[in-house]
Amino acid sequence: MIEVAPDQPCLASWRQRVLLAEGKYRFEAKLRTADVEPIADEKGQGAGLRISGANRENHLAGNSDWKSLHYEFEIAEPQAEVELVAELRATKGRLWIELPLRLRKID
Repeated sequence: MIEVAPDQPCLASWRQRVLLAEGKYRFEAKLRTADVEPIADEKGQGAGLRISGANRENHLAGNSDWKSLHYEFEIAEPQAEVELVAELRATKGRLWIELPLRLRKID
């Protein structure tokens, strides 16, 4: 669980580096939120999934039961290291991440 400390904006995340071959991928996870007041910036808002260095459109805020979110991306080189990110960008609230998180090749 990731929880925002009182009176402190939160930009916290779970991260995992993976070495991937060329192709299209889908990063998936189930997330749940409670009382999340999102911070919005170019990377995203509230709780969500992305890869490091990228922006995202998926998000959860407020109170949400378990929901499946996904983030699709492509590796153009023969091989590349990618950092998967499940994050919370908020001024208040909590995020739960259900294990296991999943990554699958989709092409």
